[in-house]
Amino acid sequence: MDKEWVFLDHRSDEYMAGLHAFIDHSLLVAGWNGKIKCPYTECCNEFSTLPKDVENHLKYNGMAAYYLHALWKWHGKSLPGANMGEPPAINGDIPAMLHDAFGMHGLSPNPNDDEELAPPQGLPPDAEKFYRLMEEGQTELYPGCGKTKLEFILQLYHLKALNCWTDVSFSG
Repeated sequence: MDKEWVFLDHRSDEYMAGLHAFIDHSLLVAGWNGKIKCPYTECCNEFSTLPKDVENHLKYNGMAAYYLHALWKWHGKSLPGANMGEPPAINGDIPAMLHDAFGMHGLSPNPNDDEELAPPQGLPPDAEKFYRLMEEGQTELYPGCGKTKLEFILQLYHLKALNCWTDVSFSG
């Protein structure tokens, strides 16, 4: 969807054409019961509003500044390549990435390796916690699911980041 119209003079025909295209597109892909979220500053996309009211809000007052350059997620715009039909895939060797992230080099990140089953003795408390969490993360989420706790948690955090979930909505 073209965003250039939002920067035009609100009295111009081009602005009104862009506004009508925005409302029509929003109704088609993100509307509910004939209403859409209103991106006007005072509405902040919190209220579903009749298209005529959205038109008046945007015609006379303009769009909220934070939403001008943002992804118009409340109006049908999604991240490029985002597939809402299935959870996002997390690719890569997760244990190896965690070893790198936490500076636990020199030890094999392969959970099938015998060295990994018994972490070295005399580690600092943070390193002990890391290995304990790695061990817990490798357990199956529930019997027969084929997904580890760590993979599941990472997938949830990935969804949280992609969909701009607040901390309260995620942990509440």
